[in-house]
Amino acid sequence: MALAEGDDKAEAGVRVLGGRMSPFTMRARMALELRGVAYELLEESFEPRKSDRLLAANPVYKKIPVLLLPDGRAVCESGVIAQYVDEAWPAASAAPLLPEDPYQRAMHRFWTAFLHGRASPITKSLEQVLRCHRFKYDDDFFGVTLILPTQIF
Repeated sequence: MALAEGDDKAEAGVRVLGGRMSPFTMRARMALELRGVAYELLEESFEPRKSDRLLAANPVYKKIPVLLLPDGRAVCESGVIAQYVDEAWPAASAAPLLPEDPYQRAMHRFWTAFLHGRASPITKSLEQVLRCHRFKYDDDFFGVTLILPTQIF
């Protein structure tokens, strides 16, 4: 349900400040998609520096993703965003995004934190590889097409 930038509904609605290739942004986007929440993805560029918008929305960690709500409030960190989406937009006909059992929810939080710690170094390595090569995005939700220089082959 990602809306095109400039769409009137997106202007007044939910926005995700993030990066199309970020696995953490993808987690937040998947939660919104599963709940059918219309949102606009605002691509964040970190070069030459982080934007004032990101620094204002997430002054503690200064990282993506950030869920920007229509009333101006912000929810940071992908796991927290998924929990917020699950509680703020419950779907009567769909299963909850997170387990209902308290123990299972605790295990979900444990494994989310564990994987988050493992994914960050992998993500940084991938970003370094992509910066060494030209790349472009496909229009589909998770599509990434690498265009590698012919000298490699």
